[in-house]
Amino acid sequence: MSSAGDKVSRPRPAAKSSIAERVWLVIGILLFLFFVTSTVAHLLTKRIDSDVTQLVRAAEFVLEEGSGETEAAELARSLADWKATGTIDLTVWFLLSMTLFGVVVGITAAIALSRGLIRPILELVAGAEAIGEGKLDHRIAIDSEDEIGILAEAFNRMAETRQESEESLRKSAHHDALTKLPNRTYFQIRLDEALDNARRAGRMVAIHYLDLDHFKDVNDTLGHPAGDDLLKQVSARLLACVRKTDTVARFGGDEFAIIQANLNHQDGIAVLAERMVESIAAPFKLDQEQVFTGTSIGITVFPHDDSDPDRLFRNADLALYQAKQEGRNNYRLYDPAMNEELRARKALEQDIRQALDEGAFFLNYQPQIEIASGRITGVEALVRWRHPERGMVSPAEFIPVAEQARLISRLTDGLLREACEQAKAWQDAGLPPIRVSVNLSPADFKRTDIVSTVTGILDECGLTPRYLELEITEGMVMSGVESVIATLNELHALGVALAIDDFGTGFSSMNYLKQFPLDRLKIDQSFVRDVLTSEEDAGITKAIIQLGHSLGLKVIAEGVETERQLVFLRVWGCDEAQGYYFSRPILPEKMAAMLEAQANETQEQGARHGA
Repeated sequence: MSSAGDKVSRPRPAAKSSIAERVWLVIGILLFLFFVTSTVAHLLTKRIDSDVTQLVRAAEFVLEEGSGETEAAELARSLADWKATGTIDLTVWFLLSMTLFGVVVGITAAIALSRGLIRPILELVAGAEAIGEGKLDHRIAIDSEDEIGILAEAFNRMAETRQESEESLRKSAHHDALTKLPNRTYFQIRLDEALDNARRAGRMVAIHYLDLDHFKDVNDTLGHPAGDDLLKQVSARLLACVRKTDTVARFGGDEFAIIQANLNHQDGIAVLAERMVESIAAPFKLDQEQVFTGTSIGITVFPHDDSDPDRLFRNADLALYQAKQEGRNNYRLYDPAMNEELRARKALEQDIRQALDEGAFFLNYQPQIEIASGRITGVEALVRWRHPERGMVSPAEFIPVAEQARLISRLTDGLLREACEQAKAWQDAGLPPIRVSVNLSPADFKRTDIVSTVTGILDECGLTPRYLELEITEGMVMSGVESVIATLNELHALGVALAIDDFGTGFSSMNYLKQFPLDRLKIDQSFVRDVLTSEEDAGITKAIIQLGHSLGLKVIAEGVETERQLVFLRVWGCDEAQGYYFSRPILPEKMAAMLEAQANETQEQGARHGA
C-alpha cells in the first residue's frame, strides 16, 4: 500500500493535448469554415451573375434580329429585371442561409468548447472549493490527461492525503502511542456512549480503574524499555480478559481503565476483576527474566453509585485507593463511606504539610541493649507527631499518607538530619559514642539521590558514618535486586551500617541475601511476642538467629517485654534486644540521662576493679 507521499509524488504521463491547443483548434476550424463559406458564396454569386448576363445578351440578340419583338422585348426586360433584383435576392438568401449555418456552427463550437473546456474548469473550481471547505470525501470526476485532468487528480490526491493525515491525527489524539489502546480522551467519549445506551436500555455499566503494584521497580531495575514492554504485555492480558463490547484504555504511566458495558446484573463485575487480578499476577518475561507484579482495582457501578461520569470516576479512584490500603493485588467496590475516608485523608495530608513547614515532627529514641553485657550499644530513632487538636498521631497512620502524598522524602531528610545531629551532640557532651538507627521507607530507598543525601547530612553534622545505621525492610531489598545491591554497596562504602528490619515477615531469597552488605538482622516483634507459647514462633526465632550468624551478621530482637523472653533470646545466642522491658521510646534528654548513668556505672566498675 502506497503512502500519502507516494500518491502526491507519483509521476504522470505527459498530457496528450493542452488547453491552448484545444482553443486554437476550435478557432482554426471556425476560420476554415468562414473561409470556405465565403469562397463558395463568392463563386456562386459570380456564376449566377455570369449566367444571367449571357441570357440577357441572348434576348437582346433575338430582339435585334426582329423575330418576336414583343416577346423578346418582354423577355429582355424580365431578364434585365431579374439581373437587377434576383441576383441580389439570391445573394441575400444565400447569405442568410450561410449566416444560419454559421450560427449553428458557432453554437456547436460553443457547446463543444463548453464541454471540453468551460465545464471541466467549473467542475474543477467547485471541487477545489469543496475540498478547501473540508469536504475531504469529495472527488473531482474529470477523467482526462490534459492540464485540467492533472489539476483534478492533484486536488483528489491532496484530499486523500489530508483525509489520511486527519484520520491519523484523530487516531493519535484518541489512542495511546505505546499500547495502541484508547486514551483518557477517547475513554470519556466511550463512557458517555455506554452510559447513554444503559439509560435507554435500563442496564448497568461498571468502571474498573487500576494500576500496577510496584511498577516503578521495573523501570528502576531493568530500565524504561523493559517497563514499556511490561505495559504492552499488561495491555494484551487485559484485552484478553474483557468482552469485545468492553473498552480497555490506558491513562498514562501504569494506569488503566475498563468500561464494562451493557450489564444486566453485578455478578459479572467481580468475575472480571478477579480474572484481571489473576492474569496480572502471573509472571511476565522481560529481558529473559521473570518479573512479578500485581494490580489494585477500584470499581464503581452506574447507576447504583452515581450517574455523573466525573463522579463515577472519582468513586473508582477512591475504591482503588482503598484496595491499595488493604494490601494491594486485590479489588474493591466503591462504598459511600469512602468519601468520608477521603476527606479525612485529605485533611491529614494538609496537616502533614503544615507540620513539615513548622518542624512539628520530632524523634524519640529507644535503646538497643547488648544481651551479653546489658549495655546500651545503640538507639532507634522513632518519629513522633503531636497534632494540635488530635494529640499524638500514630506513625502507622501518617506515614502511609505521607508516602501517598510524596511527602516522605521531606520527612525522612529532616528526621535523618535530626538523628545525626543528636548523636553528634551526645558525643560532644562526653557521652559514649553509640550508633543511631533510622528507618527508610521504600520510597526513600528508591530515590536516586539517597546516597548523596546521606553523605551530605553526615558531612553537615560532622558525624562519623559508622555511628549511623539505616534500617530497610525485606520487601525493599527484594523488589529490585541489582539496583538494591548497588545502592547498599555505595552506602556501606561510606561506612554506614545496614540492617534489615522486621526480618521473617517477607520472602527473602537466601541466594540474594548473602550478596547484600548487611550488618544486622532484626527479628520482628510478632515472633518475639509469642516465642514462649508458640513452637512455630520459637522455631522461626531460632532459625533467624542461626541464619544471621551463619552469614556473619549480628541479630537483634524487637518487642522484648518480659525477662523470660530475654532469657530465651540469651540462651539461643541473640546478640541484642530492644523493647519495653528495657525502655519505651523516650525524649533525647532522658536518653542522655540513661547514657550518662551507664557511663558513670562503667567508671565506678572500673574504679572498683582498679582498687
